[in-house]
Amino acid sequence: MRVIIHIGLTKTGTSSFQRALDAERDMLARHGISFLRPVGLASDGGFANAVARNDPAVMAEQWAKIEPLAQNGTTMVISAEKFQSARAAGIENLKRILERRFERPDFTIYVGIRRWA
Repeated sequence: MRVIIHIGLTKTGTSSFQRALDAERDMLARHGISFLRPVGLASDGGFANAVARNDPAVMAEQWAKIEPLAQNGTTMVISAEKFQSARAAGIENLKRILERRFERPDFTIYVGIRRWA
């Protein structure tokens, strides 16, 4: 399983990117890609906030809500601006959750960066 974590820094088009993924869920699923964000929500429902705060109990609770979106494909995408606030401990807990679910996933991290004029 390939796990793509998209960290959208402020004002880098994260919301547009997420809307595009949300709108194309069916096409993505046909290609083995799952987008782990509740359908149509403007936020991730609290999962990324819990990662940023390193709150393992809330992370587990929120993961239980979005985990069913991880279909049996080969790639999973999770995207959040709030990941930019996460510290090492929160990222380690996120990694543990994903490793328990996907058994040795291949992680790719994308960070949206924009040059400010």
